Amino acid sequence: MPKEQYKKYHMCEPIHKSNLENIYYKMRYYYNAQTELFDRELSSLRGQYDNTSTFSEDKRKSNKYAYNLFQFCKEILIEETHHPFDYALWRLTDKNNVKLQYWIDECKRFQENGELNFLNKYKEISRNNIENIYYRVRCYYEIKSKIYRDELDFYSRYDSGISYVIDMIRLKASKGLKTLKDKCEKIVEIETKRPFDYRLWETISILDKYEYWLITYKKLKSNGELDFIEKYKFDEKEI
Repeated sequence: MPKEQYKKYHMCEPIHKSNLENIYYKMRYYYNAQTELFDRELSSLRGQYDNTSTFSEDKRKSNKYAYNLFQFCKEILIEETHHPFDYALWRLTDKNNVKLQYWIDECKRFQENGELNFLNKYKEISRNNIENIYYRVRCYYEIKSKIYRDELDFYSRYDSGISYVIDMIRLKASKGLKTLKDKCEKIVEIETKRPFDYRLWETISILDKYEYWLITYKKLKSNGELDFIEKYKFDEKEI
């Protein structure tokens, strides 16, 4: 373990257990409330036994958001408690016998009482800056993904199995498109220090004319406004 990390975890002021549990409870309320609110924006369907629980129709987006938010909460808990993340305590704070609306109501009460104000320092990037990051990464994605989308559009006219070569080209294009999208999502999360916002990403995609993105890309590229993207190099295992 690096020296600085050792000092942080083992030479810091001890935190009282009740305070430790209190921070975990607050973060758990925040996590459960935010994931439920996100699912409600994805779907209007409700659970069979709990009419406050949302039945998400898009499990991929729902699970991705939940995973990213968990990582965000985990980092905050490590920073706030100066202790390694306690998985057992995190699981202990999850009450399975309450309706999901309970988490939302309690989280709202915490926010009104100022008990979640400590989260503000982890959200210091303004909304305008966040949207600007999404806009630039989306522009980068639209240009870089065109070669894959063109291949998929061209070869989609052929039935699957008609040619091994065609199937391999389609498979390679699909994989390339997914890898590029995953890379862009990870860059956005690192730059904004927040879970990936699919709604914002899709909102920006309304400007879907390639000619528009190409002109914008050239302008941003010449101004060095895409340099922050080029510095990221990921292995497939990291995405």
